[in-house]
Amino acid sequence: MESEVLLYKCAVIISSFAPISMGLFGFLIGPQSATLSIGSLSSAQSQQDYSISLDCHYRYLSGLLLGIGLLFLYLVTRVLEKETNRILKMLTFIVVLGGCGRLLSLGGFYQGQVKSVNGKMLLGLFMELVVTPTLYMWHNRIMKITDTSTKTKVQ
Repeated sequence: MESEVLLYKCAVIISSFAPISMGLFGFLIGPQSATLSIGSLSSAQSQQDYSISLDCHYRYLSGLLLGIGLLFLYLVTRVLEKETNRILKMLTFIVVLGGCGRLLSLGGFYQGQVKSVNGKMLLGLFMELVVTPTLYMWHNRIMKITDTSTKTKVQ
């Protein structure tokens, strides 16, 4: 059981790197971070190409993404607490809902622009609709095993 909890913690730490790094990057760089390639800090579009409304909204959403990632990371320290499961349920709902929005965008409105879909979008989609729900279900499993083993020891 202890090894599974440790493995789960490692998986959450590794998985939280994506929202933390992308959120921080978007928070600091702004909308042009969406067009930057990995390892490149120059972009075809300058900061002036974006309206203040878009910049403001993008940085706000990036801050939310950063906060979600940091909250997942914080919860690693409290894996076996019952309250953690409720918080993870709410976080998972928020992340999956965002992933559905991304899926709607990628699948519905831009059918003719398949070439413009980049790896960051697909990574986000994978993290939102596959990794996050899987981590939540894994946490549920750990909690059930822990609850069962606790009841067995008490009796």
